[in-house]
Amino acid sequence: NIWRIWQVFRKTARFLVKLGSQIFQNIRPWIEVIDDRTSVKLRGVQYDQQLWFTEQVTAIISNSRPSFQAIVALRKAGVNSKSLGLFYRSRVRSIHSYATPSWYPMISEKDRGLLEMYQRLCLHIILPEA
Repeated sequence: NIWRIWQVFRKTARFLVKLGSQIFQNIRPWIEVIDDRTSVKLRGVQYDQQLWFTEQVTAIISNSRPSFQAIVALRKAGVNSKSLGLFYRSRVRSIHSYATPSWYPMISEKDRGLLEMYQRLCLHIILPEA
């Protein structure tokens, strides 16, 4: 009787070890994907593991680049400053200010300077006389 219980126990233990390794084999690629991910996008804001927002600032500038190019083209076409300002507020400024309270206080000085430089460049094109 005891020998039979021991054999059943060994078979069950081997089965559980094999099952556990198969489960881990199936889960491991997901764990590696989670560990390798450097940032997460949540409601349009990109957070990285250290709560730095460099990727967010880069995404904002790249998303507003076509609008910036449109401002340059409109200025060359002779559109007045008031209309360019309206275009800036609706297309560029709206992208820059989306969810700003959640990430702007925590960005680095370099990223803050990059955003401000980009906005100053837009405003210099809109108001060249200022």
